[in-house]
Amino acid sequence: MDDEKRLELIRRCLDDDHVTLNTRVAAILLLVYAQPLVRIAALRCDDVVVDPETGCTLIKLGEPPAPVPEPFASVLHQQRNNRLNLNTGTTDSPWLFPSTRAGQHICANTILHKLRDLGIDRKAARVVALRHLVTRTPPAVVATMLGYSYQVTERHAAQAGDNYARYATLINE
Repeated sequence: MDDEKRLELIRRCLDDDHVTLNTRVAAILLLVYAQPLVRIAALRCDDVVVDPETGCTLIKLGEPPAPVPEPFASVLHQQRNNRLNLNTGTTDSPWLFPSTRAGQHICANTILHKLRDLGIDRKAARVVALRHLVTRTPPAVVATMLGYSYQVTERHAAQAGDNYARYATLINE
């Protein structure tokens, strides 16, 4: 998968109402934030917050929470407010992606099968998304905001041909 294909899939997930909302949101979390499916499945509704000062939507994937740009912020709020599987015994589920089993979140394999149906290869999507992020933002910032280790983001930056090890010296020049 290349960056052009990733952008095409993001557009489809934002606009295609023929794909279920929870599948679209899970796909965007993978394609934009390079999140593993187990982390996507275990997101809670309170991981999606609105900054009271700026009104911007944030998602708690690391510290500090990552900003969520429009139009994805609107789609993410739709998911939080219109979740599936709330008829299984509880309507106050804390999960962003509730399971059909009461009180549990959706299984990562369920998301995997839905993404495959959209033509998304999860491993390739994560690699392309992470490399996109680390070539535009210092890898240490990406690591803390998205919950990755510094070693992982530095390795992806080096493999992408962008090394922020000289970042501080570039600022001082």
